[in-house]
Amino acid sequence: MLALTVLLGAAMIVATAVPLVRKKDWWIRIFDFPRLQILVIAAVTLFVFLLLVEDWSAWHAAFALLLVLSMAYQAYMMYPYTFFARPKVRRASTRHVQRTIALVFANVLMTNRDSDELLAIIREEDPDIVLAVETDGWWERELDVLAETHPHVVRQPQNNTYGMLRAVKSGLGLASLPLILLAGWVAYALLFAGKVALLPFALIILAEVLGWRLVELVAIINNGFLGMVRQWQEFFYERRYAATPLSGPDFVKLAEAFGVRGIGVSRRGEVLPAVDDARSHAGPVVIDFRVEQEDTVYPMVPAGADLHAMIRRPNPIVETGADQ
Repeated sequence: MLALTVLLGAAMIVATAVPLVRKKDWWIRIFDFPRLQILVIAAVTLFVFLLLVEDWSAWHAAFALLLVLSMAYQAYMMYPYTFFARPKVRRASTRHVQRTIALVFANVLMTNRDSDELLAIIREEDPDIVLAVETDGWWERELDVLAETHPHVVRQPQNNTYGMLRAVKSGLGLASLPLILLAGWVAYALLFAGKVALLPFALIILAEVLGWRLVELVAIINNGFLGMVRQWQEFFYERRYAATPLSGPDFVKLAEAFGVRGIGVSRRGEVLPAVDDARSHAGPVVIDFRVEQEDTVYPMVPAGADLHAMIRRPNPIVETGADQ
């Protein structure tokens, strides 16, 4: 019995140690996932081991210590995802129905054949967007009924658990909201009609957006750098900035060149007045928000590192910028 316990405990120690190897091979990375199972088995193994051992020796103590360290490491890795950890996103205090997007995401489990339960949840919650994963041909047929309420449907059934189905309502219930293009290092066009486009921020894009009046407000988060590349140079290359500082253009004048209103913002106190001014203006507006040059996007994962080595947002956040 003791030998079996030691064998099982050794397996848990190895399963904890293997992912520490910085390799991407599947047989190594697979041990990143069953952390809870490893912790529970190690805890049970340690308990049984303590009951069975009568005459302690150095190797008994070493084995018990390794089990404890394995359990502590697994608990440490799981801690950020438990309710004990501090939330990273603030809960909304109020809900504005007309300014809210409701989503239902479901991993249906491909072999599951109880579609009625999911459809009941969708009918009850009435979401704007439904995303189902692990959908095969059977699930695609069962969820065809969603097209009646969510006409924008993308189907990609697969019989290998990698299928996906997305269904979106027309207009997402946000027709009364302004269409806004948020642009920074890479521009994300949040066009509230069921589409999210990823666009390199180039003059031709600005010309299309403003020329065709596709959005009402273009908000440029401008730190004067080629952002994510600059961030890598700051974090890993001792701020040796090369080919990332940007001297222009002047987006306010550029907006005027396209025949639309341009507003420059460089102080915190100017933010809300600029937004109010833009919303009251009859026509598209470009706001150039000049932010701190070394503002950082979190989280980020260093090259070649695993997800658990990601660099997270400092807590508390230290304000380093000042109005110019």
